Formats: sequence, C-alpha cells, structure tokens
Amino acid sequence: MDAKGFGLIPLGSLSEMLGAGKEGLEPGEPILSGDDYAWFVQKLTAPMVEALAALTDAALPKTSQAMAATEEVDWEPKEVEALLNGLRALALQSKKAKKAMYLWTST
Repeated sequence: MDAKGFGLIPLGSLSEMLGAGKEGLEPGEPILSGDDYAWFVQKLTAPMVEALAALTDAALPKTSQAMAATEEVDWEPKEVEALLNGLRALALQSKKAKKAMYLWTST
C-alpha cells in the first residue's frame, strides 16, 4: 500500500490516537535499510496492529478527521480515511495469517 507522506511521525500520532503507544513501531534499529538509511523497514507493534484491526466503520471518519487536522498530515480527511481503511484491512489479514506488519520508509 502506498502512503507517500504518511511516515514515522504521522504513524506515531495515529498510534497514540488509537491508544497503541507512542510510536506504533518496535523500538531499535530498522529490520532492513539501504545505504545511509535512504530507505528502511520497521515492524509495527502488536498493539498497533490490534488497534488498526479494531477500527470500526463508525470510528473511521472521526479518526480520519482527527488525523487530517494534525500538522504532521497534509491530506484531506477522505484520503486519510482511505488509508486507514486499507491499513485496517492489512491488519486484519496480518492477524488472520499470524504475521507481522511492517512500514517501509524512504527519504
């Protein structure tokens, strides 16, 4: 899923908003990275995956509005809602398959 512009800081805000901790990512070094960290991959925490999977249809618009109102996100609420809907679907698949979710970021 492409979410250009929705990286570490917005993910941290979303994680806090969903009650899944400060960052939503496992602490420590990235799992994989390119030269000079031009790109890197980090694992989402289990509480973040749980929180994304638990997002209800009723909560999506409210959460999307709140995220779009943060200074870290320069997206319209409907764009954020589409992203959150996609992340929720991935989180549900992740849980069902008992697999982790990862964030790939490039600079």
